[in-house]
Amino acid sequence: MRPVLLALLCLCALPAAASAKRFAGHGPFGLGIGIGEPTAITAKYFLGDAPAAQFGASWSFRHDWLALSADYVHHMWGQIPNLASGQLQVPWYVGIGGVVLLADDDGFYDNDKDSGDTFALGARVPVGVALAWTNAPLEVYLEIVPHVIVIPGLHVDIGGQIGARYYF
Repeated sequence: MRPVLLALLCLCALPAAASAKRFAGHGPFGLGIGIGEPTAITAKYFLGDAPAAQFGASWSFRHDWLALSADYVHHMWGQIPNLASGQLQVPWYVGIGGVVLLADDDGFYDNDKDSGDTFALGARVPVGVALAWTNAPLEVYLEIVPHVIVIPGLHVDIGGQIGARYYF
């Protein structure tokens, strides 16, 4: 529960969008993959200079479930200096979202394999850092996502990814 409260506090205390706009030279829509736990097909759509909607369809090899997620994330520009004479933008971001888990008949978690639960619902708090080149429509990111499953029962876990998105 503490990660959720921390994320909400960060979102409430955000400074106004700093000097940079969303990734310079990029379109608003990015599509790509994330490798980690879980591994995902991922999409991000910038709603303005800092806010974005982020979506994922992912598979957990550790727990054997499919996750569908949607997040609202806010990028902080100028907190980390741009690199390579301004050719590489480096925002960090934090957000809040939801996740739906779909599993086979064996249940969700290793210690609960006989539960028979095939549906779960929860909240997630993505926190990440991105690298985006101004001369190429590419973003590389590192993200950590604590999440809390509330249906069918309380379960706290954490996931993470290293990924890339191509922007249109």
